[in-house]
Amino acid sequence: MSIRIMILPALLALTLTACAQETPAPEAETSPGAATAPTAMTVDRLDGILRRLDSELRHENANWQLTIQERSILVVADAGANRMRIMTPIIRADALPPETWLRMLQANFDSALDARYAIAQDMLFSVFIHPLGSLTPEFLLSGISQVHGAAETFGTTYSSGAIVFGGGDSSELNRDLLRKLQEAEAGDAI
Repeated sequence: MSIRIMILPALLALTLTACAQETPAPEAETSPGAATAPTAMTVDRLDGILRRLDSELRHENANWQLTIQERSILVVADAGANRMRIMTPIIRADALPPETWLRMLQANFDSALDARYAIAQDMLFSVFIHPLGSLTPEFLLSGISQVHGAAETFGTTYSSGAIVFGGGDSSELNRDLLRKLQEAEAGDAI
């Protein structure tokens, strides 16, 4: 049985519970003559974009499971609550050593960018949450990339991309890691 099929039921249960707890965003007021916003993202538009990313994705209601570079990514939309969530499981939360909890919170401040490390149902996820209606195709793709990146760099740089927001701890920690890797490559132990 593939990992894709095994993960879907657990993630769907998690997301259906999460969707039921969302509160709809208030309607935005617009004044006459105000510039019109770009076309709002809908569940149908989201479906079309995701199908172009993975022709073998699994889809049920407003939940999609796709594979990006061998990593299972779940996208969940709730049009009524105007929310969208992209996530991927990383590791069971009970397997996390204490120093990792601190490092994840540091990364959420500066190197995870729009993705976040989050825990639900005793599982650590990389997650990106955004209002559905104002989501652009470009930001959707960025969100998927950041969720994938944060999951893949978990345990090393804890980064969702090449940028690190200033003022946090990640830049110095990443420089230390790079120095240790360079020393190890030169023959010194880490």
